[in-house]
Amino acid sequence: MAVLGVGLVDPAVPVVHSDDVGLTRGDGCFEGCRVVDGTIDKLGAHLARMRRSAAALGIDFDEDAWQALIARATAAWQASGEASMRWFLTRGRPGAAPTGIVTIGPIPAAYAAQRRDGIRVITLARGLGQDAFDGAPWLLGGVKTISYAVNMAAQREATRRGADDVIFVSSDGRVLEAPTSSVVWTLGDAMHTTPLRVPHRYRPRPRRRRRHRRAAAHARPRPRRDRPETRRLLTRHAVTETALPERQRRP
Repeated sequence: MAVLGVGLVDPAVPVVHSDDVGLTRGDGCFEGCRVVDGTIDKLGAHLARMRRSAAALGIDFDEDAWQALIARATAAWQASGEASMRWFLTRGRPGAAPTGIVTIGPIPAAYAAQRRDGIRVITLARGLGQDAFDGAPWLLGGVKTISYAVNMAAQREATRRGADDVIFVSSDGRVLEAPTSSVVWTLGDAMHTTPLRVPHRYRPRPRRRRRHRRAAAHARPRPRRDRPETRRLLTRHAVTETALPERQRRP
C-alpha cells in the first residue's frame, strides 16, 4: 500500500483518520486497474478518468504526485501474473489536504471460476432515467465515487434471489451497468457496451419516438430469436457468458 505524501506503508498500519470526509460522508472517488506482470493496463486512460472525477468533485488531483506514487506501489509488487490495483482519493480531513491511497493485491480466487463458468445475473431498476444526469452536474454522472452503498445493496439483493450479480437498468428500460463492472455484449463479431451518454440526436421527441428507439438499439440490446438467449458481461476484466432467467430477459 502507498499513501500520498508518505510513500509505501505497511498494509496493517492505519492510514485514514476518523474525521476524513471520505469516511464520514463518502466524499471521494476511486479507480480500479488491472496489473499484469508489473504493467498497468491502460494507465493513461485511468489517470484521465481519475482527473475528471476529481475535477467534478472539486478535489485537487496532483497528477505528477499520483504517477510517482503509483509507480512506487507497482515496483514494490513482486508477484507475477494478474493483480488488482485501486486508487482512492478523498477530500481528506476538514481543512487538510486530500487523502490519496494506492493498494495492490491478487485478484480474488473466485474470479477464475466466474470466467470459466459464467455468472447468473438479474436486472434491477436503478431508479433513474437514462438522461437523469443531463444538466445536473451535482448528481455526479460518470464519476466513480466511493459512495457504493446502493451498489452493495443491489448485490445483496442478487444473492437473496439466488443470482451472482446485477445489471442495472434505467427507469425507461435501458441497460446501464453492473454494481462493480461494466456491461458488454456481442452481436455477431462485434462487441458493444453502453454509451457514456445518449447523444442528443437519440433523445426522444414527441413525433420521432419510434425512430429514436431504432437508433438507440445499441443501448438496449434485444436477442435474436434463432439462437439461445445469452448476454456477455465484461465483469472484473473478463468476458463471461450468462443466461438470464426467463422473467429477466426483457427488462
